[in-house]
Amino acid sequence: MFAAADAGRMDVVRVMMSAVDAQRKAKNQPPIRYKEKELLKIMEAAAKASDTALIDTAWQRLLADLAPAHSSSNSNDDAAGGGSSDKSSSSKHPSKEGYQMAIKSYVTCGQYGTAFDHVAELESIYKGSADACSVYQGLGFFPEMLDTEERLAAAFAQLKTRQEQQKAVTTTMMNVVARAIARLGNTEATGKVFDSYGVWGLSPDADSYNTVIESCAAAKKLAAVEGLISYMASKGIQPNAASWNLLMQTALKIGDLKAAASVVDRMKGAAAALQDRVARRGFQIARDQGNIRMKLVFAEIILQSNRLSQIERERLQGFVDRERMRSHQQQQQDRSSNNDDGSSSRSNDNGSSQGQRRTYDAWRPGQPSQNGGQRHQQPQQQLEQQFELQQKQQQQHRGNGRHEDSWRATDLDQQQQVSGSSLSKGLMEALGSS
Repeated sequence: MFAAADAGRMDVVRVMMSAVDAQRKAKNQPPIRYKEKELLKIMEAAAKASDTALIDTAWQRLLADLAPAHSSSNSNDDAAGGGSSDKSSSSKHPSKEGYQMAIKSYVTCGQYGTAFDHVAELESIYKGSADACSVYQGLGFFPEMLDTEERLAAAFAQLKTRQEQQKAVTTTMMNVVARAIARLGNTEATGKVFDSYGVWGLSPDADSYNTVIESCAAAKKLAAVEGLISYMASKGIQPNAASWNLLMQTALKIGDLKAAASVVDRMKGAAAALQDRVARRGFQIARDQGNIRMKLVFAEIILQSNRLSQIERERLQGFVDRERMRSHQQQQQDRSSNNDDGSSSRSNDNGSSQGQRRTYDAWRPGQPSQNGGQRHQQPQQQLEQQFELQQKQQQQHRGNGRHEDSWRATDLDQQQQVSGSSLSKGLMEALGSS
């Protein structure tokens, strides 16, 4: 059955599910209980085939299988013909990943109303999990899939329908629309949506501010991003990891490594992690600018991630170790020079800047050292060339496929845009009337 799902034969999947149920009913046996991951796999395949009926069937089956009355019996059965059930079977609700797959499946089919219904359920059940309902984490795919004006307008229309039907419209739902507009490259429209939160009876959260920040980041407005982060903090809403990563992206977009260094320090104070793809971009820019200090900073951040192969990790660690050793040796030389008779004045005037030039310029790959020689040049050059090649290969791999993880969503320098930088008059009017 799952092979048929992989092949896109939803008709075969539907027949096989019905046949198994009929056979067990004829034997007075309860319906087979599928594992959650198996039903989610069927939903994903059904979404690709635009089979919303099968998505509905799989979701209802999942809810039935997790019902308390059902979970007490037939606990050892599964669609594969044996084996233990997964951890979701011990809960009466689908997992966060289950809800996210359901939402993604309905969004894929253009069923935005049903998708928002599942968002409401997700928020209700997992309201204590901020990442599950964040449009920059667990629900990041939703606004990213609203990548045309038509899809965005259809999703926004569903929020108005919910309001007319007296269904709850939540901050998360508005964040979906706001971030989708930000990704389309329109700062003015993003601000208009942000200003409408109060009209909808909603209070902006950190992600709400992040949508405006993202639109400014796309426009390379570093001062505006800085101002927004300060403003949201003044309103009692602390910037989260997404806020800081957007600030770092903006600094890197304009090649301001001084600002990037400041962001690194502030992120440490906020205990926020820099995304791996952003750190890699920072490493590349620092390399291009010949800034060894910032290369070292970004390299150490990259090493903290779990996205490196063993070979890549060893090579990058070798670079970090060599730079640390060179810096240590240079500091010792500077101290020794400062202690020489008659050299104190010169050291105080010139030692610091010259020491930095010796550390970060003279030791730059391919440059001669102070004694006229070249130390470790070839290994260093090979390291950078190999690491750069791996960076390009990973970027190409991300460009060939659809979004799978949040860190693969879009390339740092390629914001999706349609119809130039402005939205259609009709959509702008709809936003204005909200």
